[in-house]
Amino acid sequence: ETYSLSLKTGLEPRPAPGWSERSVQYELYRTLAEIGELQASLEAATRYLECSEADEDRRATVIGLEIRGRARHRLGQFDQAVQDAQRALDLATQGEWVERWSPLAAGWLLQDALRGLGKASEVPAMWSMVADMARKADQRRSLAIALEYQGDALRDLGRDSEALPLYEAAGETGAHPEPCEDWSVLCPMGVTIDALHRLGRLDDVLKAVDRYLERSIQIGATFGQALAHERRASALLDLIRPDEALEALQRALEIGVGPPWLENWNIATVSALMVRILMHQGRSDTVVPALLELVGEAKEHPNARGQVDLLVQAGRH
Repeated sequence: ETYSLSLKTGLEPRPAPGWSERSVQYELYRTLAEIGELQASLEAATRYLECSEADEDRRATVIGLEIRGRARHRLGQFDQAVQDAQRALDLATQGEWVERWSPLAAGWLLQDALRGLGKASEVPAMWSMVADMARKADQRRSLAIALEYQGDALRDLGRDSEALPLYEAAGETGAHPEPCEDWSVLCPMGVTIDALHRLGRLDDVLKAVDRYLERSIQIGATFGQALAHERRASALLDLIRPDEALEALQRALEIGVGPPWLENWNIATVSALMVRILMHQGRSDTVVPALLELVGEAKEHPNARGQVDLLVQAGRH
């Protein structure tokens, strides 16, 4: 209602000097989407685009195409969303590169729209195109992220061996000559571990985990350290080394449970792995006591979600 009043005041009886309708339409687009008014959100995005084209502002027009495409995607209009995203990429890269613009937003939109159309097989090639754009524009952070997403798209198609070199390239690109701002080398390192695990290359998993743990310690990433020990435990269990797996998992628990309890740390995944290890050791009678001990830890911190997940597992066993 406030944005609508702002538009009425700014436009009537004539546009106010020095005032931009465009910025209000953008906020309307976002707010309407958040409250589920998707058709109205599309109308606001379309009006933002029209204002941008009238102002002959190329960067704003590119953004307008991206947000209209996103609004169309929310309404299930996948073909039109693809068209808007492609137009945004074409306009942004024609002639001089649009200042302060990254092809990632259009890439994410294209990815979602292509999947909505049942064309997931086209997503890796699309991310390759986005990576080429970022490379030509010398946008190192965007390039690293595009390579990582291309790898993810290949993994979603079961092509893990093709994804691995992309994750390695993403890590090298983002980390050298110095780490990109607002980017973590742990992301491509983590998905590299997952891809190696799915390929059954468990010895390589352990080596990759060592590098992941070392990097986590270097940058003070406590969450990364807990995750490294958890991934080591999983690989060791698959190598039929349950005693070593339990040691690694206990280290993960020491770090994750704290104090303080790590934020966003998934105790359900860790406890499920603990159950597998104990069952493999033939210690099924210790499963429930071990889970209830963790419930006590979750109560102390307190972590209600952790308590629920652990009690469900204990009840199941």
